[in-house]
Amino acid sequence: MEDKAGGGPSQLKGSEMLSVGERIGEVRRSIGRKACQLEINFRKSTASTSVHPDDEPRGLIEGPEPQSVVVLGDWNVAGVGVSTFDLSLSGYLARALAHRTGRGVRWQAVPVEGFRLAVVPETVAARIPSAIDIAVLHFGTLESRQFMAPEQWRSELTAAIDAVLPKLAGDGRILIFAVPPIDEIGSMTEFSIREIGREYRVLNETSREVVERYPQCLYCEYPEGLAAEVWNPTTLDLRYSLSNAVCGSAIAHTLARATQSV
Repeated sequence: MEDKAGGGPSQLKGSEMLSVGERIGEVRRSIGRKACQLEINFRKSTASTSVHPDDEPRGLIEGPEPQSVVVLGDWNVAGVGVSTFDLSLSGYLARALAHRTGRGVRWQAVPVEGFRLAVVPETVAARIPSAIDIAVLHFGTLESRQFMAPEQWRSELTAAIDAVLPKLAGDGRILIFAVPPIDEIGSMTEFSIREIGREYRVLNETSREVVERYPQCLYCEYPEGLAAEVWNPTTLDLRYSLSNAVCGSAIAHTLARATQSV
């Protein structure tokens, strides 16, 4: 029977329906978020770079039966740290894919406003053409630093995939690229390394679970050992370019392997 004072079972709030484990996780996440935020903000400001591309975020690699590739994501997709989109993740991916397949590639980099996964559906609706062969989603650094709950990440990733699916060609693929190991980027306190490391690993685990539900989706791990090589206070084009080259090759390898197994 309903409690007229508003405290009956029908009035339970979402937080009161969480399991004990979920409540503990939320409390830990809240403490970790507050404790790490000052350090994260400081390191983000001191590690900023003024190098950005000033050319068009698209290109064409000549070849037979060109594939259409769209890469949506955060500052890596925006080309932070390199002076041309040819040196961005999208540019390197396109070249690696063309090399592996022998086909042409028509590619486009689409940085999402605010670098947030949640904005993907509206970005897709406004900017992504139909009949694309490959869509790559590269997000999670921001969400990890904000200590996003895995349930929210799962919901936003599912919404993003569902938005992209109608844009795919008949045999098109969506590839989810892993959240980079941000606990390995630069020197941080032991507490922050532990807390942030837990966050991005949980998001990646959640991404793998979501990808398993979609036959059109693939998951690509972040290349092991790369993060420490990228982070450097004196970073210039070469260092970011190396990261983009290695990640682009890893994505192309995952796509090619999936195609060969069909």
